[in-house]
Amino acid sequence: AVAWLERAGRVLVVRRSGALLAGLWEPPGVELAPGQDATRALAALLRALGVRARLADSGERVCHAITHRAIEVELWRGTPAGRVASGGALRWADPRSRELALTALTRRLAARAGR
Repeated sequence: AVAWLERAGRVLVVRRSGALLAGLWEPPGVELAPGQDATRALAALLRALGVRARLADSGERVCHAITHRAIEVELWRGTPAGRVASGGALRWADPRSRELALTALTRRLAARAGR
C-alpha cells in the first residue's frame, strides 16, 4: 500500500534504503501481510516519518514487476494535515521532473494519479 500525498503539485517521497533500489525515491509505502489493515499500517509509517495526513483508499490497484517479483500496489490518496518537514530522506517532488531519481513504480503511480 502506498500513500500518495500531494501539496502544490508535488508528491511526498522518501528515499529507499536497503539492497533493492537504494537511493531512489518513492511515496511512503508498506508491504502488507495477508489480511493486514492498510489504513493502520500506512498511518503508523506516516507517524514514524513525522507526517500527519488523512488517507482514503482510491480503489486503484497497480500491478508492477521488479526484478523477479510481481507486486500489486494499493493507491491511497491524501493530503497532509499541517506542515511536513522535508529534508534528509523525505522530500516533496514533481513526479514529472527529473530533479530526483524516482522509481519506475513512482512514475507509474503518477500516471495513474493523473499527474
